[in-house]
Amino acid sequence: LMGASTTLIGLIPSYASIGVWAPACLVLLRFTQGFGAGAELSGGTVMLGEYAPTERRGLISSVIALGSNSGTLLASLVWLLVVQMDQQSLLEWGWRIPFLSSALIALVALWIRRHLRETPVFERRKAEMEAERAGVLAAPVVDQRPFFQRTRAFWTMIGLRIGENGPSYLAQGFIVGYVAKVLMVDKSVPTTAVFLASLLGFLIIPLAGWLSDRFGRRVVYRVFCLLLMFYAWPAFTLLDTREPMLVIPVIVVGMALASLGIFGVQAAWGVEMFGVHHRYTKMAVAKELGSILSGGTAPLIAAAMLSYTGHWWPIAVYFSAMAAIGFFTTFVAPETRGRDLNLPEDAI
Repeated sequence: LMGASTTLIGLIPSYASIGVWAPACLVLLRFTQGFGAGAELSGGTVMLGEYAPTERRGLISSVIALGSNSGTLLASLVWLLVVQMDQQSLLEWGWRIPFLSSALIALVALWIRRHLRETPVFERRKAEMEAERAGVLAAPVVDQRPFFQRTRAFWTMIGLRIGENGPSYLAQGFIVGYVAKVLMVDKSVPTTAVFLASLLGFLIIPLAGWLSDRFGRRVVYRVFCLLLMFYAWPAFTLLDTREPMLVIPVIVVGMALASLGIFGVQAAWGVEMFGVHHRYTKMAVAKELGSILSGGTAPLIAAAMLSYTGHWWPIAVYFSAMAAIGFFTTFVAPETRGRDLNLPEDAI
């Protein structure tokens, strides 16, 4: 779904050819692309977490983020080449190149998936379900707690996701556009920053996962959120200098904290937060709902704030507020490091 949607974006006829159907097709394909990406990311995270040894679950689960990071790296590299084209060629057909080339990656991903086996945790749960149907094993006891008590893990995951996804979309989405279109810095500068941050991601992501194995999920996630709370104000101040030697590090640091490091911790924490019965479904829905409430709308809200006020300070407040939601959520979230993933109940 994700690969097909991305490729089809590169095949959308121009506005001159089909009128308003062109942006309508783009919106529809972006929706299906995001839907597929969210489901795939959660599924891959669950699979890695359930395969990983308990003592290295943070490190191994964080590898899923390297997949997203690799995509960002390849996309920024392709875009660095594409922006070297003249303006007319870029607008006519050059922009299609990154989307069409994604078909190759989608085919490789499809081949890998066809050769994967289910995790031992899933196979055990599948055997239990078959035994329950056959009457050999007693059916699990229904949780009789009030709705909000038995769904605490779900709402906690949403709060953690807001603290990561909102700042992430602003750091690698809005700020990049702000630098190029508002500050009028050469487009190659923010693109280079994204490329460098993606390279560093191969170190930062597994390091964050390892730190969560060493010190626990809560404390490492909390530190990342705290750093993000104080990132936006000096970041926008430095961006206003328009100096490439300052702009590039600002974007790199923002992505390192919001898009790379914090997600390296979130991967294992999300898997451990939920019981085996509905782990994939709960985790995927909670994360995507958190994304809708934060990252999905963050660039639009930030652009509206900038248009209305003409200054970046409301955006800095907005950025810090979302990071603060993640920070305070860590105080009600359980420490799950070392949790048995075969347990049927959620961590809280």
